[in-house]
Amino acid sequence: MVVECFGDSIFVEMLRYSAAKVHSGNGDVINTLKKKYNEKFGIGVIDFDKGVWPGDLKKESTTVIRKDDRQNLLLLKHNERSHYFVVLTPEFENWIDSAAREKEVERARFRGLPKDFEKFKSLCKTQKIEETEFKNYLNTIIQKKSPRITAFHSFVQEAFQHYQKHAKKKRK
Repeated sequence: MVVECFGDSIFVEMLRYSAAKVHSGNGDVINTLKKKYNEKFGIGVIDFDKGVWPGDLKKESTTVIRKDDRQNLLLLKHNERSHYFVVLTPEFENWIDSAAREKEVERARFRGLPKDFEKFKSLCKTQKIEETEFKNYLNTIIQKKSPRITAFHSFVQEAFQHYQKHAKKKRK
């Protein structure tokens, strides 16, 4: 899985998905999938942040596989390659904070995580996030069975299943 920032990477690894790579922005995720996973299956986790559709993704030819407005997720499939995109809206930090609020998990209770959202957002983009109790924060949200986390798992599984179904058709 190819992800945008350190926070995303920790999140994906805590859900037991491997090969999370840290990149700086949606364009970097899309380009890494093109270069390193060109002929292979790959999933990118990207944000729909700043209310702007990811420019590099807009240029790509994709199909919506699934949309969940309640959990703020979108699953896209590249039309020519075996690349899938799980899109979080609006951005990871806001998305995970919403999951926490739904389960009454207060971010500020965890060592090193600032109460101020903008500071939290900035921290998630740096390696310094690893020096905090961010993993405990995520683990608490996961253990409380947040519907957003369940939906994220479901979207990733759907990408795998969609790929396998279409890969079998190509072999025949």
